[in-house]
Amino acid sequence: MKKNDLYNGWKVLDVTEISEYKSECVWLRHEKTGMEVFHMKNEDEENLFAFGFKTLPANSRGTAHILEHSVLCGSEHYPLKDPFIVLVNQSVKTFMNALTFSDKTVYPASSTVEKDYFNVMSVYGDAVFFPQLRKEVFLQEGHHYEYDEHGKLCVQGVVYNEMKGNYSSFENVAGDLTLTTLLPGTPYAFDSGGDPECIPELSYEDFLNFHKKYYSPSNCRLFLYGNIPTEKQLDFVSSRFLDGHDFPAFKDEQASPVVRFDAPRTVEAYAPAQEKGSGDMGPTVALSWLAGETSSTENFMQMVLLDELLMGHDGSPLSKALWESTLGDDISPVSGLTSEMKYLVYTLGMRNVKAKNAKALEDLIFSVLNDVAQNGFSKDDIEAAVMSVDFSSREIKRHNGPYSLRLMRSCMRGWMNGVAPDVTLRNTEAFEKIKKNIETDSSYIQNLVRKFFLDNTHRVTLTVKPDSHYHKEFCKSKASEITEDAVSKELDALRAFQTEKDTPEKLRLLPHLRVSELPSKNDRIAMNKVVLDGIPYYSHAEAVNGIKYVTVGFPIDTIPPEYYKYLPFYTIAATNMGFSGCNWAEAASAFARVSGGFGASLFSSSVAESVIKENAGADCPPDQVQNRFYEKDPCLARHWMFFRIKMLDEKTDEALDVFFDCIEHVSFDDLKRLESLAIEYKNDISSSIVPGGNDYVASRAACTKTRAKLCDEIWNGISQLYTAQELFSMDLGKLSEILNSIKAILLKSGVVVDITSTEEGVEKTIPLLRKHLSSFSGPVRPSYFPDEALLKYAAVPGLDERCIEDEFYNAGSEVGFAACVLDASDTDERESACELVLSHWLSNTIMWEKLRTIGGAYGAFAFVDGTEHSFVMATYRDPDPEKSLEVFYDCLKYASETLLDEETVEKAITGLYSRIIQPSSPAGNGFKGFVRSLYGITDEKRERRIKLVQCVTPEDVRNTAARLVKMYEKSKKSAILGKKSKKSKSTGKIIDLPLY
Repeated sequence: MKKNDLYNGWKVLDVTEISEYKSECVWLRHEKTGMEVFHMKNEDEENLFAFGFKTLPANSRGTAHILEHSVLCGSEHYPLKDPFIVLVNQSVKTFMNALTFSDKTVYPASSTVEKDYFNVMSVYGDAVFFPQLRKEVFLQEGHHYEYDEHGKLCVQGVVYNEMKGNYSSFENVAGDLTLTTLLPGTPYAFDSGGDPECIPELSYEDFLNFHKKYYSPSNCRLFLYGNIPTEKQLDFVSSRFLDGHDFPAFKDEQASPVVRFDAPRTVEAYAPAQEKGSGDMGPTVALSWLAGETSSTENFMQMVLLDELLMGHDGSPLSKALWESTLGDDISPVSGLTSEMKYLVYTLGMRNVKAKNAKALEDLIFSVLNDVAQNGFSKDDIEAAVMSVDFSSREIKRHNGPYSLRLMRSCMRGWMNGVAPDVTLRNTEAFEKIKKNIETDSSYIQNLVRKFFLDNTHRVTLTVKPDSHYHKEFCKSKASEITEDAVSKELDALRAFQTEKDTPEKLRLLPHLRVSELPSKNDRIAMNKVVLDGIPYYSHAEAVNGIKYVTVGFPIDTIPPEYYKYLPFYTIAATNMGFSGCNWAEAASAFARVSGGFGASLFSSSVAESVIKENAGADCPPDQVQNRFYEKDPCLARHWMFFRIKMLDEKTDEALDVFFDCIEHVSFDDLKRLESLAIEYKNDISSSIVPGGNDYVASRAACTKTRAKLCDEIWNGISQLYTAQELFSMDLGKLSEILNSIKAILLKSGVVVDITSTEEGVEKTIPLLRKHLSSFSGPVRPSYFPDEALLKYAAVPGLDERCIEDEFYNAGSEVGFAACVLDASDTDERESACELVLSHWLSNTIMWEKLRTIGGAYGAFAFVDGTEHSFVMATYRDPDPEKSLEVFYDCLKYASETLLDEETVEKAITGLYSRIIQPSSPAGNGFKGFVRSLYGITDEKRERRIKLVQCVTPEDVRNTAARLVKMYEKSKKSAILGKKSKKSKSTGKIIDLPLY
């Protein structure tokens, strides 16, 4: 295709190349409807599409968000109650979602299988252009009224409950306020997701009109990525969605222009305090600047560079000044660059700032900005920042979706705001221009500081105070307008709709692959292992864009049990303190100059029973298993602390020098820095409890299943919250001693190494690593101690660690989280494959219906971890988590009494298969192969497991459910996190969490 060509009603607006993404980009417009398409054509077999619509909010009723949920609940050609979740159940997609932004709504999905890709596109396209939008769907997804168990009128709805969860988090509300206060009079002054106080004001008529206004092809921007020919995709879109239809024209609507402030503003606002200990929680103070428009790529990259220079690492000028000040606890998570809308916003803030210190914090920030504007940055700091930005552009990442999803978001940023779709993808070109400006103009960066910060009057100093009464009651005047009879009639109609089953004929309308059509690929990862000087070196060769990834692992099962709970903080302190005479700021700068990232983490896993039999013997006593493993392979089935670094090829030598200097010579003597890290650690864990409640309750309920799950709870669970509180209160000299003791043991534990690079890169790196590891050995023999020695460190005050069963954690959140864990079969057994299929079917059928559709929880799911012998059922942002525990049982009971037909089971197997063919990034592949090697996970065993899954029958699913029902009745363990109520008392032991 060439510019100005015509193809079946589509005009080619432009054809361009973007070499950094190895893509030819074709931009087209449909002449009749005005719909635009942008295709990044390349050799990637993971194709992605995304239907995007500009959806500007005029209030905070959440119309765009509720519509995003609702269009996927039945359409003209797929008139099921919820074709989206049926598709999730039976598609081999690699990503499938719908996303509400502050000014647009996007419907992306991807697949590596062409037939499946078009199946999903057919459902998505029909959903956005021809949705049914039944009144019952609006009530279900948006809001409706019910009477609770006390006879009190209350609001329910999936989006309503989701946003109640969002508005239960101080950090989330504070982050929203930085935007709404800076951009008054624009759509960004409203919450497109919906404020729970405003959502009940949305009418069904306004909801329908919103779709009619915005969901027209003339307002649609369709992003395509991958190797399926453009012509084939255009033909599909035309024939399925455009031909033979008349659509109302969309009058292009731009976001109201922001009226620039004549002078900076100061604002005070409130956000929810945690129920317990809220008196100890101080305000967040944040300064926010309007920094231009995101459609200007040069403007965007200038701010990316300034962010890296000012706040890129702890040794950066602003970051260092905030850390060293005593004005607040730590840097607020609201800090950073916001770019997912028309305007760029830059925010700097601190948590737990005393109100009297707000002006002092503002003065401190401006003193640093004035200093760098006058004196500039050092040459080393500029080079480090430039390298960091270049590194980010070069690295292929995969985080919660394919890499193309990141490209789609960049593209939409400008395309939705009137510029060509390729413009905001050309970050590298824009940055090359900036680098030339830096070389030719010595004051270029200083002038940028003046432009965006010092001379910029469009700024807000925001103080967000915690308020324990933030959550208001539903407006009583509204309640008085609603009769009980009207509520009952509406609710009866809704329940009738929700409980009505889709007919087999309707279900067959949704296309799906047969098991026989599934690709036979298995992600075999070629790993090489060589032992040099007694140290095992693993490597994986892959094209990595000139980047190298190195992991050095230390076994931590040599460390006494009493130190296990301190290991997570050790990973923080060991990578954020000074070393070899450098203070912490100088150390951070040293890493920034030579690496693209450095950190440490903990890792633990159990192994399959077959690994035990093969390496220890079927009759081996439990206390001798690890010793026999060690004789076979010193790396097998250990607990690890991994230090990881990534660097450009040309920086390898310098980066490894700094890397090993830090590992070996980190100093814990700077007690002030140690105190700052302990405060930040406590605050981070406290603020993660409510947003991540489902992970915490699942961890808690599973922690007695295996030693690895016990370690996970000690390191990452609710019990770590108490450890963080202990560290915060601990004598700093004692804390330093503990960390030094751990370090001394760690450095004598031996190492294992992993490298991901090209073959040439691996060959060049091993000699450099051998030089640094000349004084180290391979992993030493582990210390044996029974699980009971660790169990007490999973305890929380008020509970007997020997009896972790049914627990309720009161976090004061407006919505809750529930988890129940049952014993699962070993991962190599046939029964485990049956459990996998059952869990997938439960998640995407009956649990979704009962807990999300009817119950109003934002998420409900089941999953299996055969290695850890855990079958987990859980909810997310759940209005009634206590009741959900009962529903878990009901769902299993139903499955145990129902013989599914073969087609239903086949669809579940097909959907489950999508996990097996999920692609990884180059770095992800290397690390995944390394972990498989450490835990005896062979390609042969994985392939056998896939075959077992493909052979599961309806009888298998029913029998598996029956077995789990018996386990639920005898030995289930559960945990709930939420807000204490009268119902909580019957759930289990109640614990008030000390969140601040």
